[in-house]
This record gives sequence, structure tokens and C-alpha cells, in this order.
Amino acid sequence: MTRESKTIFLVGLVLTVYALMILTQSGGFVYPYPLNPAIFFVITLQISFWNRESKIAAILPSITGLFGMLSAPFLWESSLSLDQLQYLYQTPIIEWCKLLFSLSMIIWGGYTAFHQKKRFFQFVSLIGIISFIVFYFLSIYHWLILPYGIISASTFISPSKKNLDKLWVLLFILEMTFVITILFNR
Repeated sequence: MTRESKTIFLVGLVLTVYALMILTQSGGFVYPYPLNPAIFFVITLQISFWNRESKIAAILPSITGLFGMLSAPFLWESSLSLDQLQYLYQTPIIEWCKLLFSLSMIIWGGYTAFHQKKRFFQFVSLIGIISFIVFYFLSIYHWLILPYGIISASTFISPSKKNLDKLWVLLFILEMTFVITILFNR
């Protein structure tokens, strides 16, 4: 098991232990999904640092993680005052970050698909990217688990030469924590 796989496994394990602790304390199975963009950004930086010899492959997920974190309202709300938040929400900064996140996700997905070894799995990854475009731009965010699952399965079965493909599995795990939290706490 590579260090990237170990890191992603450890993230999933810590999130699940956290959710189980919340279950025993309050009776609700709740993952800390508002922190998912920050978790993704930090883990992406670490894995990109480990794979820094392939510069473009390391920069794309890092930029995606940065824009994902900047587009998360929870992180802004936890660090800004009420007046600063009101000013922030009057500007299009968060919307621009969301747009840049989606564009960088599409570019990173295309880069991942282009560098896969087999054409069939390149096609499968492209289907995942197209479904991401559809779900994201139609604001059907709880269905993003499908494109992340498609791309992570494709890169798991037919990986490229870079270990950065494992980040798609991390995205799938993080999105799964969001969906599980919503389903178990209706």
C-alpha cells in the first residue's frame, strides 16, 4: 500500500471514528462534512508535495483543492466577522471561486483521463467528467458522488503512472460522508 493510499485510508478512518463518536454521544450519525473542502485541500497539498516531480499533475489537484476550500461558505463563516461576511456575500468572490473550482476540476479530470493507460477507462473517466459538469452546473450537488465514484473507480482499475489518481478516491470518500450524513439524519 502506497503512502498516498495509507493517507486516504487514514482520513476515511478518522472521519468514520468521529461519526461513530457523535453517534454514541447524541444518537445521530454525522460526519464533519462542512470541513471536507479543507480536508481535501490539506491532503491534496501533502500528496502533491510527495509527487512534486510531476509538476502539472501535482499543481492541478492543489489548485482544485484551493478553489474548493475558498468556495466553502462554512470556512468563511468560521473565520470572518458578521460585517465582513455581509460584505463578502455582496461580492461575487465565492461564486467566482465556485466557477474556478468547477473549471479546475474539469481540467484535472481531463488530465487524469488523458493519462490513463487504457482507452476504455479514458472513456469512462470522460463520462464521469461530463456527469460532473451536468450535476455541478445544474446545482445538484448531492449527486456529485456519482461522477466522483465513476472517476475514482476508473482510476483505481486503470491507474496512470502518477499516484495523484488516488485523490479521486479521497473526493469520493468525502462526498460519501456528505451523502451518508444527509441520508441518516433526515
